[in-house]
Parts: sequence; structure tokens; C-alpha cells
Amino acid sequence: MNKIKSHPEALASCLALCVVASTDQRATEAQELAETIAAQMPDDIVVAVMIAVDSTFKVVRSMEE
Repeated sequence: MNKIKSHPEALASCLALCVVASTDQRATEAQELAETIAAQMPDDIVVAVMIAVDSTFKVVRSMEE
């Protein structure tokens, strides 16, 4: 497994984990970590990461249909 090397990468990973977590507890933990990471980042970067993650999951969902 590769190491996470930046705040945007860590945020994207946590946001993705919120979606694919196997339990609600794990999703909540990922969300809390995402919020902690996002608080340390500029708002415009947070928004860009959120849009990228959301767009990725929209594509994945559309491929499953």
C-alpha cells in the first residue's frame, strides 16, 4: 500500500472511505477524520477535493447501472 503524502490525498481517501465503509461506525470515523483534515486546508482545496471524489463516485455508480 502506498503512503498518503498530502492533505488533499488524505482528505480524498477519508471521503471515499465514508462511501465504501463496511459499517456506519467506520463511516463516522472516516467522516470525523475528514473533517479534521479539512480544517487544516484552504477552503478552495477542500471544495476541489470534494468535487473530485463526488464526481468519481458518480461515474462508478453510473457504470453499475
